[in-house]
Amino acid sequence: MKNMVDIISLDDYEDKRTGKQKEKYNDHASKHEMVVKLKAREELMVKRGIIHYDSKIRFVTSELRDRKEANESFKMIWVAFTQAGDFIMNYGDIRDLKGIFLAYVDLLEKYFTEDFISPQRDKAFEKIKVRTFDLLATWNQAMDDVEGEVD
Repeated sequence: MKNMVDIISLDDYEDKRTGKQKEKYNDHASKHEMVVKLKAREELMVKRGIIHYDSKIRFVTSELRDRKEANESFKMIWVAFTQAGDFIMNYGDIRDLKGIFLAYVDLLEKYFTEDFISPQRDKAFEKIKVRTFDLLATWNQAMDDVEGEVD
């Protein structure tokens, strides 16, 4: 009977060991995949002429990621920011979306880094909301242009 218990214990041990190896492999694979994605992103940023905004874009992305969970208002800003940024990376500058996007990045960075007194902060946030809708409108027009080219 003892041998049967030892065999079951050995099987459990092998299952756990295999599971840990899979985790390590998946972690390694996703790290490698992330390195590849980051390299491709950097090359696209150079090609699109926005590499000098890389640190600002990373900072704003981080801030928005953190804030969108705590504040519902930041979800729409997150959507506008990511959709416009992805569009520029994929299609380039259509309808001056790049200029509008980079001005938006500057505005968000200023909002996240400067100390405002309450009424100024509210005013700054209202300006961000307006610019968000402007950015989304331009992005929609650019999407229509790209889809029109495909049709």
